[in-house]
Amino acid sequence: MPKFVIKETFTNGTTSRLSLQTGTEAEALTLAGTLLGGQVSALIVPSTIPVTEESATVVDYIHYNCYCADSTTGSSTFVAFDAKDTVSDLDVRNMLIGKTINGVNIDTVTVKGSFVGAV
Repeated sequence: MPKFVIKETFTNGTTSRLSLQTGTEAEALTLAGTLLGGQVSALIVPSTIPVTEESATVVDYIHYNCYCADSTTGSSTFVAFDAKDTVSDLDVRNMLIGKTINGVNIDTVTVKGSFVGAV
């Protein structure tokens, strides 16, 4: 049974999407029209994705979780991101100190880096 992605467009221009598994596009649109209030359109999801050659480039990366704080106000925030494996904890700390993230003027950074894998 094919899967359809239903795109609902509201009067204010915003959209939302949901996935339905029905027999035909007409059935998917009928069901969506019954359940949803906006303007609907259907996109079919391919059942198979063509296989391409693997990339010869493999990139190792590290996932960092950082606790960032402002020692004068006591406010803090967390930042998480992935970086190349050549980036060190010290590089991350130096990059974040002096920045303002989520309203926190960062002067203290605790970095936890853990090896995640390769892409």
